[in-house]
Amino acid sequence: MIIRSAGILMPISALPTAGGIGTLGSEAFRFCERLAEAGQRYWQVLPVGPTGKADSPYQPLSAFAGNELYIDTEQLCTDGLIRRNEQPQGESRFINYAAVRRERMSLLRLAYSRFAPDDKYREFCEENKAWLDAYALFAAVRRHGKHQISRLISDALKRSTDDMRATGTAGKTDDHAAVRRHYNGEPLSNWEECDRFYSQSILERYGEEIADDAEFYKFCQYRFMTDWDVFHKFCAKNAVQLIGDVPIYVSPDGADVWSSPEQFQLDAEYKPTGIAGVPPDAFSETGQCWDNPLYNWEVMNDDDFSWWKARISQAAKMFDAVRIDHFIGFARYYSIPANSRTAEHGRWRRGPGRRLVDAINSVRGDMDIIAENLGVLHPSVRRLLDYAGYHGMNVMEFAFGDGGHPYTFERNSVVYGATHDNDTVSGWFDSLDDERRQFVADYIGARSRNGVHSAMLRTIYALPCDIAVLQMQDVLWLGSAARMNTPGTTLGNWRWRMRPDAFSETIVQKLKKLSQLYGRWE
Repeated sequence: MIIRSAGILMPISALPTAGGIGTLGSEAFRFCERLAEAGQRYWQVLPVGPTGKADSPYQPLSAFAGNELYIDTEQLCTDGLIRRNEQPQGESRFINYAAVRRERMSLLRLAYSRFAPDDKYREFCEENKAWLDAYALFAAVRRHGKHQISRLISDALKRSTDDMRATGTAGKTDDHAAVRRHYNGEPLSNWEECDRFYSQSILERYGEEIADDAEFYKFCQYRFMTDWDVFHKFCAKNAVQLIGDVPIYVSPDGADVWSSPEQFQLDAEYKPTGIAGVPPDAFSETGQCWDNPLYNWEVMNDDDFSWWKARISQAAKMFDAVRIDHFIGFARYYSIPANSRTAEHGRWRRGPGRRLVDAINSVRGDMDIIAENLGVLHPSVRRLLDYAGYHGMNVMEFAFGDGGHPYTFERNSVVYGATHDNDTVSGWFDSLDDERRQFVADYIGARSRNGVHSAMLRTIYALPCDIAVLQMQDVLWLGSAARMNTPGTTLGNWRWRMRPDAFSETIVQKLKKLSQLYGRWE
């Protein structure tokens, strides 16, 4: 049940854990305790699945699995699976995903080599079999599977060999089809046809190497979900509820498309016939192509949205509430031709609407839902949100545009200073022209530049919205360098991390006072 309250948006990845990326270890527990002390009822995180393209959490390789990089290495040490001197060391201001992934996966493989499966592990594998087997095999094939080199390279090699034959220097090897390389995370369309989609015959074809690697990925999911369960219970003990994030779409090259291609709009060769995105808007003059495959809503409707039901059921085990990303797509979705480089030639199409909402509500239990309904809203979106009864979203940075004001925000909503897709509030304020900057300062009652931070926080907390959520970057009043993501770009995103001890006692007391003053703390 949602009551008037406050919370913080803080990705697990941004926690100041040693080793280059946040985990579900001691820093997560410490952050939870600080939230409780600061009168915060909610901790909102970004999607926690394994990331795909450009390390974006909104390009998840699985709608069900957890990110292996978040596994608590401290607990691995306590359990005797790694040694103290093998634990990740060092601090970094920003995440270097390539380095972290290389080092962390190597460490997890070491832990796996020392792991003896027990009844708890076998029970976990059986309970999660519906998604775990396919994800583990997908991850193993993605790492070990091999395919023929491209025709362009093959032809170049053939010409080179022909030249050598003409000069009498050619070797014995002329079987160009045998020249192969690992998939290494390449698009599914580049995989061999026999590997491109889920089949138990893959295990027979690859043999023991793939089988053992699939077991490794099951081990990783077991450790992640075990860590998450402990973390979730700790949050509940401290009266902090977790808000998860459900990306509306999944990666085009992930386990979901690989194992359930019939659920997506694909052609005879299993390539997307259309991709998701949004038309030209304030973020981009040519719109945004997200490259995610679109759902085959007719097939999903025919099987009573079983895939979505399984997805929401999984979320309900992990979170107290979830934010459904791009809720607009439930009412009407934007379909872009698959070969388009920009989103200018897409078309709006009718979404599943109430049928999907009913399916979601049938399995969500007590889990609250926040609908990300930002953007240019069609009346159908408003009607669907009213039907669903979910909380909508408001963003302060959007409230000072033409014709917009925070006093129009509704009670049945969540207000954010900014989201992961926006500049930080500090960076945004500095980017305004003089006239707009003065208007914002006057609106929030800031008498000087130094007073903008406190005045903005007071204004947000005083609004009628049931929940007020601030990015941790905005609590710390950090500039544009701390921005989490810039839509339409792929470099330099999702890398920000909080400095150790940044969540100081001064900030705790400031948030606590605001929560008490504006009725957001019982």
